Amino acid sequence: MDTKRSQRYNKKKKRKLKLIPFLILVAILSLASSIFVTNTIFKIVSKSEAKHHSEIQADENSKEKGSESTAESATQQSTEKKETFPTSTDGTIISPIPANNYQNLSKTVLAPEAQNMDTELDAASFVGVALVIKNGQIILQKGYGYADYSENRLNTVNSHIQIGSVQKAYTATLIYKLIEEKKLSFDTPLSDFYPQIYGSQNITIRDMIRMHSGLQISIPGNAYFSTTDQVMDYIVTNVENTGQKTYKYQAVNYSLLAGIIEKITGKSYYENYENFFHNVGLKNFGLYVDWPERPGYATGYKKSGEYLYSLPNPYDPQIFIREFGTGNIDSTAGDVYEFFNKLLTGSLIKSSVLQEAWKPVYSDSNTYIGGFYDQGDAYRMNGVMNYQQLAILISKDTKNAVILFSNRGNQELTQPTISSFYQQITGNYVKF
Repeated sequence: MDTKRSQRYNKKKKRKLKLIPFLILVAILSLASSIFVTNTIFKIVSKSEAKHHSEIQADENSKEKGSESTAESATQQSTEKKETFPTSTDGTIISPIPANNYQNLSKTVLAPEAQNMDTELDAASFVGVALVIKNGQIILQKGYGYADYSENRLNTVNSHIQIGSVQKAYTATLIYKLIEEKKLSFDTPLSDFYPQIYGSQNITIRDMIRMHSGLQISIPGNAYFSTTDQVMDYIVTNVENTGQKTYKYQAVNYSLLAGIIEKITGKSYYENYENFFHNVGLKNFGLYVDWPERPGYATGYKKSGEYLYSLPNPYDPQIFIREFGTGNIDSTAGDVYEFFNKLLTGSLIKSSVLQEAWKPVYSDSNTYIGGFYDQGDAYRMNGVMNYQQLAILISKDTKNAVILFSNRGNQELTQPTISSFYQQITGNYVKF
């Protein structure tokens, strides 16, 4: 009996065991079906949401594009409006245009009120570039004569001409920047940088900026230099200290200031120059070593030639390397104006630093200040180098300016002409 029960029990157990795989399969299929349904529902919902989001995004993009398109259209219309000026058949703009737009400083302009100036420059055989600004408007910006007669290249408003001693204003600006950054002061003694110069402990940065240091030097014409370090070594060894703290124009002050810039920054003067002035938006300037290759470079011509272009002055790097920090940079008339406009309106240096630089501290009446002279109603700058000349009269608010930039420098022509033009635009006579 027990044996039969046991057999029946075992048969039932075997049947149950046979059902287990089937039940597992059913469970798996049921679970898979549930997952499939869930995923399908999720995908449907997701697709619906994605479609809705896509429609919203497309609508936003459409609005943005429409807004951008409208803005671009307005900008283009504004730009076109600003850049559209009446012109003559040769493309010369024949109306005044704003001088505070940097792009305008590279455009040829001859407004009706400057016709007499243009006629006067032509009659005097002026060679170079003239820029005249009246009440913030360019009324004359034009090239005259040849940049290089042998190459048949005429001067244009973008001709590069040597700025000569006007470079001292740029060097002074780099010094002002170091003072603004608290790396230097106007009262810092020269001995902090060049203690080997006799009496340097009694000479300040201010003294050198204002040409009241008593330092002087004459570099012989046969002295040869291959690097600016050699120039500075020669200066430090041979500079003379007269001990007289009165004004005397001596370029050596600015070579020493250029050397100080290098010592403080650990970079060359030219690196400092390029970095600073490029960063503030000036684009048209260069160092003497690149002049012959630079587009628009103007050859210097001696005024004593029988003809205007009969005596070109050959390019000689030795003439310029000794002008370290004082007169071996070129630029355009427009960029020169842009520099002084930015400097005098406080865009380059804090006004407090400039006020400190220019305050009267010396007993003499000389008005030389960091590259230019205070003429009361205007500032005057003059640079002559390699028979090229840059002459500037600019009002203290920079709204009125006359710049005569010549590659055939002629002081007898420039001095009366620039004073006359300045009087015509301001009503005030300023002797150049």
